[in-house]
Amino acid sequence: MGNEAWVDMKVYIVDDERTSIKQIEKYINEYAEKMGVSMEARGFTDAGEFLQEYEKSEEKPYLVFVAIAMKQISGMDIARKLREKGSDVRLIFTDTSDEYAIQAFDVQADGYLKKPVTYQDFSKAMRRFRARFTMESHTIQIRSERKEVNLYTADIYYAEVIGHSVWIYSKRGNYKTTLTMGRLVELLQEEKQFLACGRSYLVNMAYIKKVNNDMIEMKAGNQIPIPVRVRKNIAEQYQKYRDGK
Repeated sequence: MGNEAWVDMKVYIVDDERTSIKQIEKYINEYAEKMGVSMEARGFTDAGEFLQEYEKSEEKPYLVFVAIAMKQISGMDIARKLREKGSDVRLIFTDTSDEYAIQAFDVQADGYLKKPVTYQDFSKAMRRFRARFTMESHTIQIRSERKEVNLYTADIYYAEVIGHSVWIYSKRGNYKTTLTMGRLVELLQEEKQFLACGRSYLVNMAYIKKVNNDMIEMKAGNQIPIPVRVRKNIAEQYQKYRDGK
């Protein structure tokens, strides 16, 4: 596993208890060493300092551990502030009880750990990010507007067939390509985050806000219709993705 193409990942820890920060930092270092990857951990005991640093930082953290019970501001309020500003950073909450576990889904949390956090629980939570970390270093080459474009697969929100063309929507911009949807699926077949939604859409599940019965709602607000024949399958695949399977 240590030979996989992971890239450096910044991880922030927000907790007004220094002992809790030190514990998570220890787990991060241990996990990184075991997996043969590079992860940079940084702790904040002051929520305001964290929010200020997050706002001004050009290189955002990939993952943030946030304690729910803090004196200045609750972790849930921190998460809401981040989401209101359009942040899609991955969040894992920590708390001494399971009281807020359901509310965590309202802010698109990726995990919830009960304190005191054990390494076993930490490692289990991190498993769901392994494929995402690997995907960050992958690129595909597409042709758009007579130019060759190298596109990070992690930056792709979704792809759509419009007429005889395939459009790819990403963090870097939108591209009308000469690819067929079938060829794009082939290029991304190793990327477990991508979900085919009928014949017209290919969706990166990392950017899904929620899956309704007949519609996929993206974090950016886009809505993607789900054909009747695949609705059950789409719901099952997305649930497996969220469960880290």
